[in-house]
Amino acid sequence: MTIKRFTIEMDDLPDTGKVTSLPAPLNGKVQTSPMELQKTSTPEQQADYQQPEIPGQKQDSMVRTETIGRTPADLVFAFINRPEFMATALTFLAIIIFVTKMKEVTDFWLPLIAATILNIVWFGILTIRRIINWLREK
Repeated sequence: MTIKRFTIEMDDLPDTGKVTSLPAPLNGKVQTSPMELQKTSTPEQQADYQQPEIPGQKQDSMVRTETIGRTPADLVFAFINRPEFMATALTFLAIIIFVTKMKEVTDFWLPLIAATILNIVWFGILTIRRIINWLREK
């Protein structure tokens, strides 16, 4: 028994240019669709996300306006840039690290020293970065 093979070629190129429409009895309202699709852009390019410019007021290069985004990663970066949050977070981190070693109230000096060291390192690095940026500008 022989098997015949044949290929069916389907050319849907003419159909991709036009939109499928409803049958005539179901057309109640005329569909209004934009003629040209708008391209999306990043928030920096959209007018809704840009900072309003106030005439007569100069913006300093050292003063940054902080925009908190909508994603969890944006919120994390916004909190990391706040010194009061980082000081509190590093202090709690030191307490969590030494919670098993604290048996009495007098053992509280261990997390205090660790919190001090963590804060000195964190804010020392930030200070060094600011000094380096300041020296580069000069």
